Amino acid sequence: VQDPFAFGRIADEWVDEIENLDVWFHSEVTAAERVGETWEVSVLCRGTVLRVSARALVDASGDAVLAEILGAETAVVESSILQRPAYIFGLQGVDPVDVADDARVRLAAYLAEGVRLGDLPKEALGATFRAVPGSGKVFATIDLGAGEKKWDATHPLSLSSVEVMGRKTAFSLAAYLQDKVPGFAHSRI
Repeated sequence: VQDPFAFGRIADEWVDEIENLDVWFHSEVTAAERVGETWEVSVLCRGTVLRVSARALVDASGDAVLAEILGAETAVVESSILQRPAYIFGLQGVDPVDVADDARVRLAAYLAEGVRLGDLPKEALGATFRAVPGSGKVFATIDLGAGEKKWDATHPLSLSSVEVMGRKTAFSLAAYLQDKVPGFAHSRI
């Protein structure tokens, strides 16, 4: 069972049990340098720059942001073979029968028909659905296919255009499902 909200709560509890660990959400490393035996790191949070000293650094950005800041050699593969971006959103009020394993082929047929008729953008073809049992909640993941064109996973314009595309596709898909698929008639994002 995947429920991102529930996992976030569990993760909060786990890190709360670890001494000397502070979690800073909505923050980003903007500079780092070695000073003697420690690292001096600048972190930006909502317009405020904070300085942190650390004995060790771990770059968990997924995009080698810290390595890039430190001037380490980095390389990015060509955009056509990067992992394709996805947009994830939740729908409430869904009949779980319509996203059960035996209904997935029927749901895929609805999506294919919507794309064929021009009622849905082609990105909707890559949509997958995961129900949260007993909740009437479904998480949808849309494969946005940005690998079909040149895009840069570290550039704000590329990231923004992918997010706008995802949101547009999500709302289009949600409205289509609500109109065409009985188990989604009362659903909402």
